[in-house]
Amino acid sequence: GHTIEARICAENPEDNFLPSIGQLAYLNTPETDHHVRLDIGIRQGDQLSPYYDPMIAKLIVWGENRTITL
Repeated sequence: GHTIEARICAENPEDNFLPSIGQLAYLNTPETDHHVRLDIGIRQGDQLSPYYDPMIAKLIVWGENRTITL
């Protein structure tokens, strides 16, 4: 099988990828199952402070091969 992990960070690419702080106004997450795993520590409406790791979630997907459509 094949696995891909994407780290989702609250960073501002227009500010040299520095952490982006403030309220998380919108969050849309995928449905999880045995092919999709989401490790997340934040919810829509939470405050992002400058005293945290900017990585707010990891999305891990798995499939039998690289061409599978989930």
